[in-house]
This record gives sequence, structure tokens and C-alpha cells, in this order.
Amino acid sequence: VMFMKLAAVIERIPNFGGASYEENVSRFFQSWVEDTKKMDLAKVRDGYSGEVDPEVMRRMSGKNTLRKLRKEGGWGSMPPEVFEGLEVALTQLEEDLKNDKKEKKDLHRDDVADWEPQDRNSLALRLHYLARAKPMEDERTIKAQHVAPGTWYYKVPQNAENKDWLKLRANAREMVYGLEDDDPFMNNVPLRTSRGKAGGLNFAENYLSIYADKPENMYGDERD
Repeated sequence: VMFMKLAAVIERIPNFGGASYEENVSRFFQSWVEDTKKMDLAKVRDGYSGEVDPEVMRRMSGKNTLRKLRKEGGWGSMPPEVFEGLEVALTQLEEDLKNDKKEKKDLHRDDVADWEPQDRNSLALRLHYLARAKPMEDERTIKAQHVAPGTWYYKVPQNAENKDWLKLRANAREMVYGLEDDDPFMNNVPLRTSRGKAGGLNFAENYLSIYADKPENMYGDERD
């Protein structure tokens, strides 16, 4: 997954303890943004035929950023072995960027991933990848905020808790007959209650609220 390739890059940026890790991550990404901020779809060949120009690919993958920091950004004084892990991570990211094959599977399932630094006190950063389920539904199905034949839905017990939300959504299925799941002790909830940007933002807000409330994600100090 591209998200995990990016997380691997962050993990392998030089860390010498103290504030060095946060400073190095900040410098790397500031330079990377400068390298890529003027790129458009034509340059990255998104929707266009042909391969990405090698120089553009080096900038996209972060390899050019590392080269500049080692040559001009003060990283040249660091021993070469410090960058070995980062170079491997950038190469893996580059290979993923070159792969233009699009795979679509399990569209009726949410896809989520989280990342935090191994030492959570070394860097004030957490990343979340969220892809809300988007099952194939007949366009003739009425797009309403209730369950009807042809819509995908999941069942929610009356005593369900917020922390069960993703687990319940993972058991979604398509309603074929209107009365097949008429259970007075269960609530049927459409998998995509709201569509478009509003639905995506609502999904992200629900996810982050539940994530933040988990005890294992607490700092135990004023940062909470």
C-alpha cells in the first residue's frame, strides 16, 4: 500500500535522538514539497499515455530531495550508512509510483491504516489512511438514507458501542429482499449513509473520534 511506503520513508529519516528526528523530518518534507508542488497531471502522466520522465520520477519519489539535502542542505556531514535505510525506502516508493496497474477488490469494505513513530515522543505526527467502502450499486437504486433492496448495509445491535463501528461495517452485505432482515433488535444502517464529500468527511470524523478515544492512543498528559 502506498501509504505504508510513505510511512517507511518517515521511519528511516536519520534520527540521532533529542529534537534531531523532528528537525530532519521537517527539513526533508519541506524540501520534498518544494520539489513537487508545481507538478500537474500531465507531468505525472495521470490520465496521459507514456511513462513519467526520469527526472520527474526522482522528484516524485524523494530521491532528488535526499540528493539535495546531502549536497546543499547540511546532511553531507552525516556518514553514508545513515542513509542506507532511507535510500531503500525511497526506491520502494519509486517502484510503487511506476506501477500504474489499478486493482479494485473488496470495494464493499473500508480500508484504514494508522501510523505513529516508534517513539511517540520523538515526533508530533500521526498519519491516517482512510478509504470508505464504495460497493457497486445499481444506479437505479434510490439513493436514500434508509435501507432498501439494492443497497449495501450493516446491522447494528441496540447495545452496540462506538468502538464496534468498524467491525460492524466489515460485515456489510447487499439487501436483496425488503423483509429478509426484519429484526426488531437490530438497526439496519446503509453502508454509505451520505455520498460524495459530505459522506467522506463524516466517515473521517467518526473514525478519528473513535481512534482518539482509545486508551492505547492516549498520551497521558495535556496533549490529550
